[in-house]
Amino acid sequence: MRRAGLLAAGLLAGVSGAAHAQAIPDAKITAVFTPATRAFLCRADSPGVRVAPMLGELAKTYSLNPFALPPPPAAAASTPTAEAAFAGWILASADLIQAEAMEAGISATLHETLTQIRSGLVEYVQSIRGAAPSASFRAGPEAGAAGTAAEQKLLLERLLAPVLGVATSQAVIECGPAPAPTTPARDGPSSFGPGPGSREAAPPGGVIAFRGRIDDLAVPRLAPGAQTPGEAYKKASDATLAFTDNDQKGEESVAIEAVLGWGRNLTRTDSVFGFIHYVETSTETDASGDDDDSKDIRALSPGILFRHPIGPSNTPGLIYGTLGVTAYPTYNFAQDSETLRARVFLNDISLDLGGAGPLCDITGQVGPLQWTCRLGVSAEWTHVVEAGRSLDLATLDDDQFFGVGGEIALGLSLPDNEALAPFLLTAEYRYLGIVSGGLDDPDRLSISLTYKVPKSNVSIGLTRIDGVNFETLQPEEQTKVSVGFRY
Repeated sequence: MRRAGLLAAGLLAGVSGAAHAQAIPDAKITAVFTPATRAFLCRADSPGVRVAPMLGELAKTYSLNPFALPPPPAAAASTPTAEAAFAGWILASADLIQAEAMEAGISATLHETLTQIRSGLVEYVQSIRGAAPSASFRAGPEAGAAGTAAEQKLLLERLLAPVLGVATSQAVIECGPAPAPTTPARDGPSSFGPGPGSREAAPPGGVIAFRGRIDDLAVPRLAPGAQTPGEAYKKASDATLAFTDNDQKGEESVAIEAVLGWGRNLTRTDSVFGFIHYVETSTETDASGDDDDSKDIRALSPGILFRHPIGPSNTPGLIYGTLGVTAYPTYNFAQDSETLRARVFLNDISLDLGGAGPLCDITGQVGPLQWTCRLGVSAEWTHVVEAGRSLDLATLDDDQFFGVGGEIALGLSLPDNEALAPFLLTAEYRYLGIVSGGLDDPDRLSISLTYKVPKSNVSIGLTRIDGVNFETLQPEEQTKVSVGFRY
């Protein structure tokens, strides 16, 4: 009996060890290494995976902005490139507890993500040991054992050596044979992430988006290969509705801002959208003689939008962001007015400043308080087709104008406090400096406190707006409680 018990224990230990050795990698990791991604992770002149583009794919899949990372503790250079900082933090996450990482500028959420990436890479390399010769990826000569923490760290150091400035002659992850060509290969530069010149065939199907502002259609809900929404999407505007019906006074007030877009992928990263944007701020009353609708807005804007990601790249100082080009007419039925508009914008800007950190598009933490920053610039041309009853348009000296401006948004939250985590306080300021035309420089300040209903796309917000409606150029001053939805 005792011998049988020892034999059973030995078998269980063997099964447990085999299960550990063949641990199933994180689905986000396996999404980075597919036959489709082989075209730009591998090159004919090198048997190993190109590490910088691999890190770029990991960053997109895990919705992580490498430009927002501070230099890792063991950085050899005072201003490491974005991919070197990313690689350094993957390694450092094994040695630093969460509190130590937060002192170095890494939030608790980001530390957890880096830990997932580190363990996921180790598990993936172990899973492709002995892969078939026809497999897209297989473990290379440098993929040693990974049973202990020290062995795992050595494996990752060998894998990430090319971006850390360490010479290596053999690969940890090798590229298998190229599949028969079915689509044009990516022709971007050998850089951190996809190059702007990508001509990869577009995935099938369309993309549906429901937001508050037209520009936010340029923010993808899911990055290529990602299974959860990214940080930029979480900052995008909600479609909102506020409604008040006062039966005693015979008064109704409505405030709506929403844009519905249907997009088509042109390449793996580029998309074009057709959209319908609607904004309304109106008050109707049953009081006799009260027909002053001069400040009401009921504006419909059908149009098109093209979006293209800029960067990231391992070229120091290159701007990372989302480029958008859009054109649309605006019909304000409340004033019988019509305008025609074309805009070029760059949103969610981040600038790799090396050791000084990013310019914006960052999530930082001071104690329990987490803050976010969102920055954009734009250029806009507008032609007034018909002023109608709008005094704001009729008094313009010219029927067209051109302006250059920008916007910045700052958000505050307490993500580690379970009760307060769903709340977000946001302040957003938008400005357009008129270069030509007889329009005063429009600006708009919006301050909101929003409650995001957990595990849903719904929010409830209290918002104060003071400034100009940029679609109709009418002044607005309003405080509203609204229900929001975003997709």
